[in-house]
Amino acid sequence: MWPSLKIVFSGAKQSIKEWRFDKENALPISESTEQEIVQEIKKNGFYVLEKYWDAKKCDQAAEQILHLKKSEKQRFKVDDQMSDFRFFGIQDYGHIFQDFFSDPYLKKIGESYLGYKINNYFTLANHTVCKENNLGSGGGWHRDSGFTRQFKALMYLTDMTQKNGAFECCERSHGWYNSIKYLALTKKDNHFRFTDQNIQSSDLNIKKLVAPKGSVILVDTQCIHRGSPILEGERMALTNYYVGQHRRTEFHSYFKDIDQSKR
Repeated sequence: MWPSLKIVFSGAKQSIKEWRFDKENALPISESTEQEIVQEIKKNGFYVLEKYWDAKKCDQAAEQILHLKKSEKQRFKVDDQMSDFRFFGIQDYGHIFQDFFSDPYLKKIGESYLGYKINNYFTLANHTVCKENNLGSGGGWHRDSGFTRQFKALMYLTDMTQKNGAFECCERSHGWYNSIKYLALTKKDNHFRFTDQNIQSSDLNIKKLVAPKGSVILVDTQCIHRGSPILEGERMALTNYYVGQHRRTEFHSYFKDIDQSKR
């Protein structure tokens, strides 16, 4: 069943507000490579930069995450299946994480895509392991934003295969038109989440982004996405959460929890 028209009109109003801001504050795209990346994200919702970090640096970061799981156990949030371990704000726990957090090139692409200045408010470290009935990283199919764009950069610290939790994205499911189009697929109690059955029975084109460690996925997480359930092995990743400098107040309650956890 379709959600109420109130949700649709509210989302459309939010999208128009963002479009007007983007148009008035658009930033120029300077390099041809960046143009190609940005155009690909606009078209399909994501772009994969392979081997952005070398394998040695990825292994060092992964080793530090495993060390922090023991020394800073209380900082990790874990799902009900004891499969998805998440450390918010890991950029404060080592230079190697700070390198990814403050990466200027990734931030620049995000600004070119969104058309306005952004800040990275935190980096998430994620360790997902194979457990019975695990849902994968993120707890199943979802959007991060209903009617406005959201840019993230996710780096694989482990080689990703078809079986160990690669990022999956529904191609071209972003944008206000598709947000409204696929509202009917959402769960009744949460218009950001989708069941496997509804996704599989739709016309959505699912892309599983298998890539070597060190690869970065640049993605508009308004797209419907998930970390695929892990059938074997493990997945380790870092994710930068970018937000427009003008939109901090809209995310105040969300970032308040993250800020407090750093203290």
